[in-house]
Amino acid sequence: MKTTSMPVTSSESISTASLNQFNNQTIPDSRVRLVSTTQRTESFSMEGKPYSVDKAVSSFSHDLRATLAALRDIHVKINDGPTHYQILNDQPSQSDNLLRAVIGIPSRGCSYARTAWGGCAVCGHASSMLWGALEESDTIVVDFEQSLGAILKASPQVLCLYTSGSFLDQHELPLSARNRILSYVAEIESVETVVIESLPHFISAHALDELCERLGGKQIRIGMGLDSSRDFIRTILYQRNIPTSNYQIAIELCQAYEIQTTAYIVLGNPLLSPETARADTIRSIEEAFSFGFSEVSIEPIALQPSTLQDAFQRSGLYEPPTIWDVVAVLNSLPKRIHLRADNLILGGQIFTPLPYASLSSCRECATKARMKVSFIRPEFWRGLPITDTRSCCLFEGPAAVNDCNDQEILQHAQVRLRALVDELAKEKGRTQTNHGGR
Repeated sequence: MKTTSMPVTSSESISTASLNQFNNQTIPDSRVRLVSTTQRTESFSMEGKPYSVDKAVSSFSHDLRATLAALRDIHVKINDGPTHYQILNDQPSQSDNLLRAVIGIPSRGCSYARTAWGGCAVCGHASSMLWGALEESDTIVVDFEQSLGAILKASPQVLCLYTSGSFLDQHELPLSARNRILSYVAEIESVETVVIESLPHFISAHALDELCERLGGKQIRIGMGLDSSRDFIRTILYQRNIPTSNYQIAIELCQAYEIQTTAYIVLGNPLLSPETARADTIRSIEEAFSFGFSEVSIEPIALQPSTLQDAFQRSGLYEPPTIWDVVAVLNSLPKRIHLRADNLILGGQIFTPLPYASLSSCRECATKARMKVSFIRPEFWRGLPITDTRSCCLFEGPAAVNDCNDQEILQHAQVRLRALVDELAKEKGRTQTNHGGR
């Protein structure tokens, strides 16, 4: 089979030790069914043509992992535990409030983030102190009970149970703890819908049987991090090597149990140009619905310490998405998606650890944005923080959209990563100079 040939952009990493550490890296945790790019042969395709892993793709993925490892070594862990809860009003413009409660469960966290591979490229989970914790079932349940007690007086109709990982992964959330939590929830009369999150490969008939049995007649919704509908972007730029077929199998299973599904689609990948990032979000929204997802949540990237986007922003190489990027995406959606407007959500606010910056808007831009997208209901903008800063005003106006093929995307990402590595090397040099070379 002929191997696709592509130009290779050399990319020096921040530290030779980091590169050596991640050279030919494999994933040691067999429970996580994600495969490193360097392990794949003829199972991945570029522009629809299967090939043995191309040197440029493998080299880029290797350098990206090394850069991420170095960033995580630089920053201290964030103490973001133990108890988290929040009450949100999902229909602020309606006379009848729809209250949604969010409880963060202090599980061990995403199995993928805890491997030597370090998790997905734009995820901040690995910087949380909770990842090193070996939480026992009793400890987890006690923390959950404290959060539950705080939200019960509000009588929420929707309850989100977030673990910053996969609720259905027993290695993150022990089965005994999961069952006790679900038993508590089943007894709450006001709760009509329960929302959880999971990677698709943890969604099985057995898991859904248990879930439905424990929760009785309550509606269940499962969110899945699709990130991008394109396998190439999801695998290489997000380092989330889960094929689209896995999502489709999970969706079909959920449909058989009358369980709703939500696709989380990212807006603003720092390795893409802003124009291509918008185009990928547009395409991904459309294709997520075609895959069978019940709803789609647009997730503008937030800034969390020791993440790729944080490093790009601190180096002056990246601006996170604004409300005007969201407007550009919405107005570029095909007309047939307008009919699914009630199934579109604006997310990007709830993360672990909490971001130091996320999508927000001044009041004037928020009002203008609502007026420019007539097919979107007011509830779409729920939870959008209104701030006094006017930085969003600088980006007002039409935003370009430019879809690219896989080769163009890789070449641009190579240039972007090299620029970041160079800036971080300069920063390290300045730091050493200021400390007298120590």
